[in-house]
Amino acid sequence: MSKGRRFYDPSFSSSITLRGREIMQTTKGWLQELGVTVIYGDTDSTFVALPSELNAVQSHPVASDLVEQINQKLRGRLKNNLNLASYLELEYESLYRPFFMPKAQHKDTGSKKRYAGLLAQDGYRLVFKGMELVRSDWTQFARGFQQDLFSALFTGADVQQVVNDYTDKLHNCSDVALLTYSKRLGKDTEQYTKAIPPHVRGAGI
Repeated sequence: MSKGRRFYDPSFSSSITLRGREIMQTTKGWLQELGVTVIYGDTDSTFVALPSELNAVQSHPVASDLVEQINQKLRGRLKNNLNLASYLELEYESLYRPFFMPKAQHKDTGSKKRYAGLLAQDGYRLVFKGMELVRSDWTQFARGFQQDLFSALFTGADVQQVVNDYTDKLHNCSDVALLTYSKRLGKDTEQYTKAIPPHVRGAGI
């Protein structure tokens, strides 16, 4: 699989990725045939939107049933086409209510690497993936604002009040650390020749 293996073949890894993408694309088509809205799918996961009228308690069995239907279709396809037993098992992983996934740049689809939602599992927990809140190169102030903003948005609190409060905090902030950006250099400053990002310029001063 990798160069560190005794019998290395790069086609193995690309074949696995290709097959994973094929399975997810097939899964997407089957879900759409079942009338389910697919909002994102890649090589190892698929995100779907369940009917908004379902609450969390009602959504869990619906999602589990969809997964079982897809697994049955996978078993049937392998049996009918290749006469093989299927050891593939798609799993129902998480339910978010509500859920936000911004569109990827220059695309009409989202990205599993960027989303936020209330995880409906043993209560509710706010989860961020790839957003500014979990990025180390954003200020503490920006991360705090994003968390409080989405928390208000998802729970029905006053979003405008959160914006107003943070605007006041920004104008009256005396803690420089809250507004300080931190970003590591991947190499010495003089090695940046083609493009010089702002943090490199600052480090070279």
